[in-house]
Amino acid sequence: RCMLYKKISVGRSFVETPLREDQAQAARDSLSKFLYALLFSWLVQRINSTLKVCTDDETPSSCSLGILDIAGFECFEHNSLEQLFINLSNEHLQQFFNNHVFRSELEDYLREGIQLAEDLTFRDNADVIDVLDGKGGVLDKLDEEVAMPKATDASFVSKLIA
Repeated sequence: RCMLYKKISVGRSFVETPLREDQAQAARDSLSKFLYALLFSWLVQRINSTLKVCTDDETPSSCSLGILDIAGFECFEHNSLEQLFINLSNEHLQQFFNNHVFRSELEDYLREGIQLAEDLTFRDNADVIDVLDGKGGVLDKLDEEVAMPKATDASFVSKLIA
C-alpha cells in the first residue's frame, strides 16, 4: 500500500491518493536502492570487523590499508540520481585524497627542506563539490524544491538556471 498511494497531511487529517504507474515504479526502485544500501553497509562493516588486523594497543589509523580508484565522472546514456551521488562521493574521496596525500606531503617536504625536481600540482575539485553539494548548490535547491507542494521538474530546473 505504501508504494501505491501517497499520504498528504491536510490540516489534522490525511488524504490518500493513488500513485501513477511511473510514481509507483519510482517508489519501488527507491525502496530497493535503500535496502541495497543498508545491506551493502552491513556487508562492509562485517568485512571490516572480520579483517581487523590491529592489535589492542594499536589505533585503527596506525594499521590501515587505503585503496583509491577514481576515474572521474562517469557518463552514461541515461544518468540517474543514484549515479550523481556515486560521482559526488567519488569527488569527495578525491578531495580527501588530494588534501591528505598531496598537501600534507608537500608540507612535510617544505618542513624538511626537500626540494622537488619539478613543481607538483594537482587539480582542486572543490568547485565541483560546491556546485553540487555546497550551500546553495544543486542538492540544497533540490531539498527546498521537494518540500514545495506543487513542485515540478520544470520548477526545479528554473531555480537551477536562475
